[in-house]
Amino acid sequence: MQDGGLLDIIQFCDLNKTINLGRALEFTIFDHELADIRRKLDLNIQKQLRELERQWSGFEEERLQMISEQSERFKEKTKLELAIRDLKEEVEGERSNRRKAENELDRLKAEITEKQASLDQVQPRFNELIKQEQQVNTELAIAEQRQRELYSKQGWTEQFRSAEERDQWIKRNLAKITRQISDKRDQESTQELEQQRESIERNKRHQNELKHNRDALQNERQELWRTESGLSQSLQACKEEINHMDMILRSIVPKAIIHGMDSVKKVIESLRSRHAHSNLVDGYYGMLIENFQTDKRFYTAVEMTAGNKLFYHIVENDRIGTKILEEINRQRLPGEVNFFPLNRIQYRPHEYPQNQYVLPMINQLQFEERFLPVMQHCFGKTLICRNMDVATQMARSERMDCITLEGDRVSSRGALTGGFCDVRRSRLQLQSQRWNLKQQAEELETQLHSQREQLTVIEGKINGVSSEMQKLETKTGKMIDVYEKLQQDGRLLREERQMLQQSKHPKERQLSSLESTLQQLEAQKESLNRDLGSEMLSQLTVDEQSSLEELNRRILKLKESAKVLFNERSELETEKNRLENQLQKNLLRKKEELQLRLQEISMADRTQSLDSHQSELLIVTQRITEISRRMGELEHQLEEYYIGKKKLNQQLEMCQNQERDVQAKITEDAKEMEKMANKQSMLLRKVRFICCLLC
Repeated sequence: MQDGGLLDIIQFCDLNKTINLGRALEFTIFDHELADIRRKLDLNIQKQLRELERQWSGFEEERLQMISEQSERFKEKTKLELAIRDLKEEVEGERSNRRKAENELDRLKAEITEKQASLDQVQPRFNELIKQEQQVNTELAIAEQRQRELYSKQGWTEQFRSAEERDQWIKRNLAKITRQISDKRDQESTQELEQQRESIERNKRHQNELKHNRDALQNERQELWRTESGLSQSLQACKEEINHMDMILRSIVPKAIIHGMDSVKKVIESLRSRHAHSNLVDGYYGMLIENFQTDKRFYTAVEMTAGNKLFYHIVENDRIGTKILEEINRQRLPGEVNFFPLNRIQYRPHEYPQNQYVLPMINQLQFEERFLPVMQHCFGKTLICRNMDVATQMARSERMDCITLEGDRVSSRGALTGGFCDVRRSRLQLQSQRWNLKQQAEELETQLHSQREQLTVIEGKINGVSSEMQKLETKTGKMIDVYEKLQQDGRLLREERQMLQQSKHPKERQLSSLESTLQQLEAQKESLNRDLGSEMLSQLTVDEQSSLEELNRRILKLKESAKVLFNERSELETEKNRLENQLQKNLLRKKEELQLRLQEISMADRTQSLDSHQSELLIVTQRITEISRRMGELEHQLEEYYIGKKKLNQQLEMCQNQERDVQAKITEDAKEMEKMANKQSMLLRKVRFICCLLC
């Protein structure tokens, strides 16, 4: 009975020991689960939250920019609408004024045509009467002169010495008047004024086109700015992720190696910045881990094979490695540094077994051909096997190191190495992610560089258009000054021509008087020539007496004709002067003023400016529509951000609840284990006590 009871006690103790061991294993499993949950919280959710925060920052910044631009565009739109309203009123007023001016001008032209027609009817008769009156007066003067000669053959006078002298004097006066009138007419520049006005309007149209081009370029520049901002934010996020990966990598790599990596990087950057030892800089290829890629299935096997050799530095030759070490020592930089000089590494090709359960590790790597010696040195003698049985068999038969996908190794010398490998802290996984992020960052930098080049081109175009607009404004201002000067000169020339026209009639009358006087002098000369050498008689001859009587009768008749012609000519002259005054001082002057007003209306035409403002308003309205659409998209994206953030917070809360549950379970199990340990201790004491009694 005693032996049976002792056996039961021993079996009970073994059972408790087994239970305790199971609970210890369960405790360990729960502890690992808790660690896994914490890592998930630290890595996955925090990464997603960082990404969401980055997106939110970009969206919020763009939204604020859009709000600011929208406000400016609304102000610009309001300003343009007010300007368009004023311009429409001005255009309508100008159209009304132009119609009135054109109607008034048409009326004036009709009245001028009517008055000119009346003047044209009066002028020929007036000129004819002038000639008749001149002829009668000339004949009367000659007759009276002959009468005086006959009454007294004395008091002879001459105004001209010869007919040639008379003609020359007359011709000089006529030529002078004709030349002055012709010169003043030639100086009129109506056509030049019209050409100048068209050039000004052409320049203004070109200015409006340039302004539209500039506005379009500025909108394109704003789009490029927004794209550049988005690329900069994405690039910054990539760099932050790279830094985050570097921090994780640093946490799982020995400190000495990390310091060595930093020291080599500092030396290379120093040499590159000084542009010194370019062959040394070009001969440094980075670390082993940076110079090959493989499928993620082989990460564990490759890491376990290479170990810390992953962080050895590859150089072209041993001289470069020595120089880098000398520079590190000279600068007293910390860390452990190892090199793979390509010129010193020797290898020979291996023959690998043809087995479906075996893969040569080096064949699973992607690298440049020049790094083959290093890769053969590190991975050439290793086979990847399906399981430990295959690995053991291959290591024994092929005399090569073998490793499974889980990282269990069988050395060619027979040693076994293995254990738990945390794939979540894989250095190759981190390096792969880092490499992908670096590639993404390089692509973003390329896009950013391209965007900045486009911005530079757009800025150049905007500056060119602005410069051309400024030149056109200056040129247009000068042309307007020339146009106004031509207008003023035209007015002065027309006034001078009018004065010359007015002085023409007195000179024509003077010419008629001179011609009459000349005829009198010719008659007097002829009489004197007849009397020259004739006998001096006290009485007139019979012929002379008869001629005197005839002259007396003719003089009376000529005086009556002269009186009639004078009266008719005076009436026509009064009518002619009235018509000329109406034309020159009233109608033609009003016509000129109206033409100037119409030209000014054409110069200050608001239609072109109205079209320009309406085009600008259309562009601004389209931009406001684009901004509203983009703001709607941003609002939707921000809403998605808040939803995503809420989901992540819920996941975080769920993970925290799981953590609390696991922690509570661990606490409960710990208490149970403590109770079991106490019971076990008590039972062991009883067993020892019973054993003592039995002994």
